[in-house]
Amino acid sequence: MTFDDVFEAYIAISKKYGLNAAFSCHTDLERHVFFRGRAPAPTELRPLENVFSYPPPQFCRSYGRANLPRQPVLYAAETPETIADELRLSDEAWLHIAVFYTPEPVVMKVMPFLHSGFTAENEWSELRDAFKTFVEEGGDARFGVKPVPLRFTRIEALAMAFRGDDYAETAILAHYWLNNPRPELKADAIVYPSVRRDDACNFAIASGFVDAHLRLFRVFLCRFAGGRFQVESTGEVSVGGSLWWREPNEDDRGHWYAGFAALGDGECDSIEG
Repeated sequence: MTFDDVFEAYIAISKKYGLNAAFSCHTDLERHVFFRGRAPAPTELRPLENVFSYPPPQFCRSYGRANLPRQPVLYAAETPETIADELRLSDEAWLHIAVFYTPEPVVMKVMPFLHSGFTAENEWSELRDAFKTFVEEGGDARFGVKPVPLRFTRIEALAMAFRGDDYAETAILAHYWLNNPRPELKADAIVYPSVRRDDACNFAIASGFVDAHLRLFRVFLCRFAGGRFQVESTGEVSVGGSLWWREPNEDDRGHWYAGFAALGDGECDSIEG
């Protein structure tokens, strides 16, 4: 599918929601942390190959929530607990949790499709509220110039679409923004509400942003038991990009229970950057 095909389909979908233009907005200059979960094969609990970023195009064969076939994105969550809810993990299930972060502070251009019911205590809700003010009133410099009046209820409808199962529709919308040839419209990530909960969000991150700005910090082999993750092994990234596994140490546990906040604020002595 060419971008012209995507654009034509986007126009049709945007009319459904009453959208006349696409908007992206930027975060502050800061460091970000993202979590990616993958269910391991029973024989590959401790893989030596790093397979935790976005998949190669040839392995991306179908529509995803935010990707076209052969057009991969990095799907990530805000917390490991969000992943557990999204995947509906059963008790004693194994899971790899890969932790990605931006070593240097960056400004991300994002599409914040978060509905009004999204918990106000969540840090991304501030961007949602600013976006809502912009859509209804205008005037926020981070969003640029608003060419046409839009109602936030239309944005909310689109946010809820990302919780649905019509991947052909949401993949077109996401691809339009993540791969737009016009720099002023191109976004680094789609931020959308978790399917299972209203206090967390998920991310579809453009592969170009991943390559330029994201680094894999650790991979944790976890067992999900009693509604909590138990870290069984830690995967370190070697210079060549492969993984080597070791027993968890106190630093791992400290990172885990702190929610990896140090990766975001840059105050952790055991990380680079």
